[in-house]
Amino acid sequence: MKLSQLAEKADRQIKILKEDLATIRSGRASASLVENIKVEAYEGAPSLQLKELATISVPESTVIAVKPWDLTLIPKIEKAIRSAPGGLNPAVFDDLLRINLPPQSSERRLELSKVVKTKAETAKIELRQLRQDEMKSIDEMEENGVISEDERFRTREEVEEIIKEKTSEIDTVVNVKEKELLSL
Repeated sequence: MKLSQLAEKADRQIKILKEDLATIRSGRASASLVENIKVEAYEGAPSLQLKELATISVPESTVIAVKPWDLTLIPKIEKAIRSAPGGLNPAVFDDLLRINLPPQSSERRLELSKVVKTKAETAKIELRQLRQDEMKSIDEMEENGVISEDERFRTREEVEEIIKEKTSEIDTVVNVKEKELLSL
């Protein structure tokens, strides 16, 4: 595998982590809390994400507003939001669903901080697996005579540097999210 491919795969892991962390509620309301909720919108059709069915906005720091384009879907969207993880409780106002987010307790914030750390560790495990696979590939290339011993050492150092950089990126993302969670 080329080093650029390794970096791309590592970047994908970081992107997945960022998407996961976006669904964790910090102090402020965010459209990302609800935009990926699956809604059984139409009979016989596959589930659609809420962002494909409605405009999602944050008019206030503790409120998410969902305005469906097809008003007949309001009951189905309400049901999907209620049944989604996160304990959100929408209220229907004519052509709009309004989700009020109460302040989180300090215990809940600490719980979510632990969840963030767990997700970060999962991403780091994926990076270590990528490194391990790449190192194995480099060793096999040297054994087969494709690269020299010097080239093997140089390439292994480059792989280590990429993984170290991406791990540091994960730490930065997690630190930002933890600060969001723990600040009032």
